[in-house]
Amino acid sequence: MVQGRDVDELGFRCESCNREFRFREGRLKELKIERDPVAERIAMHKAEVDVARNRRCLRCGGPLDDFLTCEWCHERYSVESGELVPRIVDWLSQQHKSKMSEFYVSA
Repeated sequence: MVQGRDVDELGFRCESCNREFRFREGRLKELKIERDPVAERIAMHKAEVDVARNRRCLRCGGPLDDFLTCEWCHERYSVESGELVPRIVDWLSQQHKSKMSEFYVSA
C-alpha cells in the first residue's frame, strides 16, 4: 500500500521485441536497461568472426583455422563488416629485429 492505496504492479516482456515493461498505477512504462556500447561492439565482432570461420579461403578454398589463416596456402584474413578481407602484410614487423645480445656481440 502506498499512502492508503493498493498498488497493482505487473511486469512483463514483449515476445516480439524482447523489451521489458511495467504496468503500475494504470500506466505502462518501458524499463530501459543501460547497455554497454563497447561490450555490444565486441559481441558483434565476435559473432562476425565466428561466422567467418565457417567460410573457406578465397584464394584456394582451404579451411580457415581459429586465427583466420588458411591451412593450405597460409593466406591470412581479417573480418571487416562481416566480410573476409585478405590481411595486409606489415613488412616492417617481419624484418629481423636485433636483440640486445647481438648489440653487445657487435661492439
